[in-house]
Amino acid sequence: MKTIPNGVIQVRLSICFKCETKCDDFLSGKIDHANPCHSCPITPKKWNVYGKCGNFGLGDAVAAIAQPIAKAIDSVAGTNIQQCGGCQQRQEALNKLVPNL
Repeated sequence: MKTIPNGVIQVRLSICFKCETKCDDFLSGKIDHANPCHSCPITPKKWNVYGKCGNFGLGDAVAAIAQPIAKAIDSVAGTNIQQCGGCQQRQEALNKLVPNL
């Protein structure tokens, strides 16, 4: 799991402690302020996910499979296909085509 800066965690906690709503998730301890995929459960949200959490598109899925293969090929063949740039362009194009899996 991606880590988030301690300052962000402290801000999230501060917002929840000062919130007038005091949602059930906060009161029951279900919110993990250090988890980048957690967000404020009330509407409108007081704080959101940290980074690209929850947005896993088709390009990301393909890259998760292709990048280790490219790395293995590079280590055996002495090439540098993992860093060629074409993969990043295809990943972005596929993510635009199918943004959420």
